[in-house]
Amino acid sequence: MRTEENFNNVWMLECIKRLPPRIQSDLRHFPMPEDLLYGQAKSTFIYGEVATGKTIRAAFMLVQEMKYNYLNNLNNTNIFVSFTDLLSEIRETYDNTEKRESDVMRKYLNTDLLVIDDFMSTRPTEWVTDIIYHLMNHRYEYLKKTIITSNFSLTEIEKRIGDQRITSRINLMCEIEEKKSWK
Repeated sequence: MRTEENFNNVWMLECIKRLPPRIQSDLRHFPMPEDLLYGQAKSTFIYGEVATGKTIRAAFMLVQEMKYNYLNNLNNTNIFVSFTDLLSEIRETYDNTEKRESDVMRKYLNTDLLVIDDFMSTRPTEWVTDIIYHLMNHRYEYLKKTIITSNFSLTEIEKRIGDQRITSRINLMCEIEEKKSWK
């Protein structure tokens, strides 16, 4: 039987093994924020200064979504990826005949919940902007849940890339949350 107790004692440990070791450690040492204890995760853009807990909050949102899926016997897919790792994975396809860019993109375009950590942490080249626009537009159009963390507000991102298309889609599909501290 699928119970919350069973998830917390068995399945949660399996779920967090997919995350980087530092995030696994933080999830074990910090309590889940009370506002995330029940229900499903929502598309959210979390921004703020360095070391305010944006990543761990996003990871807790992911765990809560996994718990909801488990309790409701859903086979939804979830991915947690850093912005730089996402771009690196796409770049690697250019020198690899076995792996295609479209296959990598499809994974991120179609997962039920995508968590992107440290969004726009690299220099926003035209290539980066094109890739991210494609990703955000698709996720917006197909109502895919997306959780994004960034050190930059949407206004700052818009200025960095010189384009409103990406930020307007994030603003339309996500709740905007400024993280000021670990509280």
